[in-house]
Amino acid sequence: MIKISVIIPVYNVEKYIEKCINSVIYQSYSNLEIIIVDDGSIDHSGIMCDEYSKLDERIKVIHKPNGGLSSARNVGINESCGEYLSFIDSDDWIEIDMLQKLIDACITNASDIAMCGRFRVVEDEVTDDNTQSSVVVWNKNEAIERLLTWTNIDHSVCDKIFRKELFNNLRFPENRYYEDMFVTCKLLYRANNVVHIGESKYYYLNRIDSITHEEFSPKRFDYYYACLEISNFIEKELPELKEKSDSLVNEGILMCLFSMKSIKDRRNHREDFKMILNVSRKHFVCIIQDKNVKMIKKFVFILICVNMYPPIKEIQLYLRSFAK
Repeated sequence: MIKISVIIPVYNVEKYIEKCINSVIYQSYSNLEIIIVDDGSIDHSGIMCDEYSKLDERIKVIHKPNGGLSSARNVGINESCGEYLSFIDSDDWIEIDMLQKLIDACITNASDIAMCGRFRVVEDEVTDDNTQSSVVVWNKNEAIERLLTWTNIDHSVCDKIFRKELFNNLRFPENRYYEDMFVTCKLLYRANNVVHIGESKYYYLNRIDSITHEEFSPKRFDYYYACLEISNFIEKELPELKEKSDSLVNEGILMCLFSMKSIKDRRNHREDFKMILNVSRKHFVCIIQDKNVKMIKKFVFILICVNMYPPIKEIQLYLRSFAK
């Protein structure tokens, strides 16, 4: 029976950790190694995890100084002994048969990666974000093309399981945000094929204190740097997908540019705004000609590039009604 190592990074999540761990220990698939990495929590999270380890011998708790999500995941990878790896964020939870469904899909289709859809939880409202309604197997080129265009595959590692060998000489980048984006494309490239089970099994809690809800910070630029790294990788390994990776870079630029929602943001982060504006102007023609970028986004982009500074905060409300 194949062993799956489930890696759960933990940092100050005492409000959520019980639901997360319970959803793992009661999985219908029992051959699990559950590695909980307490990343220097200063609340009761670490103590709560230790108590769980006394109740279930499959649980191993590692306490370490705070180093961030990537650091905690990397420690978990290094300590794991399973043939497949699963990553679950400590404020999320999974359905009771998620790991069974994913490992069965890997076995049936001789796949290195299996994935499912996600439910997005905002306060008490649950939305099924899954766009794949049936089981499908993609080769690595097909999977990467879908990743670049956000078609049935996205960059999160949490709704997937991976053969551990794919992580040989590959780890999550530390001191970076949007860390999944730096590795997922490379993992897909290393896989023989990728299977989607066509169902949602992972619950992602969209917390109001997450990075997507914070005021502007230069760490948002890591999204652009991740897109750029993916594009460089594609240009080297799969040049036939360069046009699609260029579109990903364009979206990364626009996201960073639009994340400065007010004149105040631009004034308080003058050098950061100057940097992303210079990058935007260098990519001006490419963005305007990109058929994957909606016209409303191009319009706002042009206004910013010519120093007209539209009211981004208000326009973003309108932009949300448009798909990429």
